[in-house]
Amino acid sequence: MSATHPRALFVLCLVELLERTAGVLVAALLILFLTEARGLSTSDATALAGSFLALTYFTPLIGGLLTDRYLSTRAAMQFGALLSLGGYAVVAFFPSTSPWSGLGLVALGQGFFRPGITSSLARLYLQTPELRDHGYSLFYLSVNIGGALGPLLGSGVKRLFGWPSVFVLASSLMALSVGTSVWFRESERKEERSAPTGNASSPLAELKAALPYLTVFIIYMSVYAQSSGALLLFARDQVQRSLLGHTVAVETIAAFPSVFVLIATPLVSAVVHRLRKQEREPATGGKIIAGLFATVSAFVVLSVVSRQVRADHKVAFIWFGVSLALLSTGELLVVPMMQSLLGQLAPRSAFTTAFLFVAMSIGYTLGGWLGSMYERQSAVVFWGVCGGLAGVAVVFGYLKAGQPDQFATPK
Repeated sequence: MSATHPRALFVLCLVELLERTAGVLVAALLILFLTEARGLSTSDATALAGSFLALTYFTPLIGGLLTDRYLSTRAAMQFGALLSLGGYAVVAFFPSTSPWSGLGLVALGQGFFRPGITSSLARLYLQTPELRDHGYSLFYLSVNIGGALGPLLGSGVKRLFGWPSVFVLASSLMALSVGTSVWFRESERKEERSAPTGNASSPLAELKAALPYLTVFIIYMSVYAQSSGALLLFARDQVQRSLLGHTVAVETIAAFPSVFVLIATPLVSAVVHRLRKQEREPATGGKIIAGLFATVSAFVVLSVVSRQVRADHKVAFIWFGVSLALLSTGELLVVPMMQSLLGQLAPRSAFTTAFLFVAMSIGYTLGGWLGSMYERQSAVVFWGVCGGLAGVAVVFGYLKAGQPDQFATPK
């Protein structure tokens, strides 16, 4: 009889979906809230929002370390969700206080929630490692569903009921997230209860083992970050955005990657399931390398078609769509599989898995620096540089793949 995913996976997916919906709806509207409702200048609002988002990526280091030493991953997840709930409530019900009063609690809450839930996910597959990659893909699907729902719900509620309602909704979603996490059954918590609270190996040793993968991930994130930056500028200025007689707004294009991921996830899962039945499923590292190749291909397409751009000729939307589809395919393979890989390296360590969020932050920061070069270079050169960097990540991945200890598919 073939193994099946633990029921707790779907509980964690729902917990994550609710949390991401709350987090993204606030993040998407935060600068508008700070300028319109709190009267901050654009520069002050941008600085505060940037600092807040940066904190949500770095606080998991502290939360992960405290989780390993003093808390179970389940307790950390719930404690973090409660802190976030409280933070959103402070912003909603105490408008005279500094925005940091609530946002600081949310950032601290993320520090416990993120490593707590990712480590809980890793522990579910200690007995069925062959299902780990697929489990992480399903979990990542819930992240993207939440990311797609958040801005839609937030903008609708704000338009109907005003700014406080946005944070009331976020608090309500976090309350549902906490309540949902209670649904774990005793049998599904068995492995967690038997796991020691301390690390079997030192955090530094685990970080050393994870560093090559994190380096690959940082390079990848620096080029993927262009999908929400330079790629949108390219679409605005150099792409013929006419589709079926309608002009596609740049704001709509910004949502395309998440839509592609939602569409592609069941298709990729079906292909991987068929390969698994034929005992031909690629290793985790092989899937990451395939995702990096898809990313390289996306930028090659962009660089090649950019050669056609003239004052009277723009890039056909079909080619732009192909590049977006390739970028989204790469995201679908790289991000959840990198989470899976770190779950293999340190299934009992929230501290080690927290470094994935730090790597994301560093990657986005480097991506911002890279994106600042867009207007100073031709599109052909800029997309070629992005493709070259993704190619460097492929080489690093191949070099590490030569060491099959972590890149082998568990049996």
